[in-house]
Amino acid sequence: MTSRYPRRFLIASFALVLALVPQRGRCFDLSRYVIAGGGGSSMDAGNVTMDATAGQAAAGTNLSNGQFSMQIGFWTATSGSLGNISTRLRVGTGNNVLFAGFIIQGSASKTVLIRSAGPSLTSFGVPGALANPQLELHDANNLIGTNDNWQTTQIGGVITSNQVAAIQNSGAAPADPAEPAIIATLPAGGYTVIVQGVGGTQGVATVEVYDLSPNNGAILANISTRGFIQTGANVMIAGFIVVGQPVRVIVLATGPSLIPLGISNALTNPRLELHDANGTLAGNDDWQTTQLGGIITSDQSAAIQNSGLAPSNPAESAIIATLAPGTYTAIAQGVNGGTGVGVVQVFALP
Repeated sequence: MTSRYPRRFLIASFALVLALVPQRGRCFDLSRYVIAGGGGSSMDAGNVTMDATAGQAAAGTNLSNGQFSMQIGFWTATSGSLGNISTRLRVGTGNNVLFAGFIIQGSASKTVLIRSAGPSLTSFGVPGALANPQLELHDANNLIGTNDNWQTTQIGGVITSNQVAAIQNSGAAPADPAEPAIIATLPAGGYTVIVQGVGGTQGVATVEVYDLSPNNGAILANISTRGFIQTGANVMIAGFIVVGQPVRVIVLATGPSLIPLGISNALTNPRLELHDANGTLAGNDDWQTTQLGGIITSDQSAAIQNSGLAPSNPAESAIIATLAPGTYTAIAQGVNGGTGVGVVQVFALP
């Protein structure tokens, strides 16, 4: 199989999605979920309905991708756990398509369903939805799977037979026949999902990963999402859930630290908001300056520094919060309407 992206570009892109992942974090157990709506502005977190299972323990692993290497460790999940479920963003072209990096860790291979929603977002009031998204799945070295329309399987790489019935029976089939989906059984390692429009078209879309083989000795970890953050309805919206018991989390929005890694159009001053179903819980512009209000009642800069997850650039944003079980949305956008490539990450703290 061949890709429109050269291997060197893909290695760099995967590393850029993961480059800001620090040496500690808890793995996220992605269970089945459904996008039930979408916000129409940067202040609207949208509505997300999902059914989640608890996180699981995993050992650390070392990934090496060409000139980039990273050590990603994981804490053992406790009675509360965190699930990163989906990211919504306007998909552009070239370097501004939507990249999602995830890793599989453990003693077994894991079966996942990867999909992108575009045209089905229109019925939920999302303006400018991507009419015809397509997916590429890459490992560290190769393109290993593609799909345009989920009802037409594209054989090649890890896709060796017709997948239509399996996608339908998974319970996670896309709502529109123009939306893509891939089922793949993947060994431990790092993977990149690329969402782009057929024929270079642009528009709002999601990237989503479902675990079809939970509790099998392997862990699916969705690390972060990278894309071109714009304004209004085209900011980056990442939904996640807390299940079980309250969980202390750190949420990050990064941009300028991408510039030394070759992203010339990085978002130079990202701003972060954390929402629950009822409204805004917290906000932050520069992580070294705490914005009091909502659930933030005291200075957080020392706690962020001591977490080991502090952003590397003072213009980047971070929020620490202890969250009760429920649904949450992290929104990343530029200060004063700034635009550019950014990364959103969510980690549970011990």
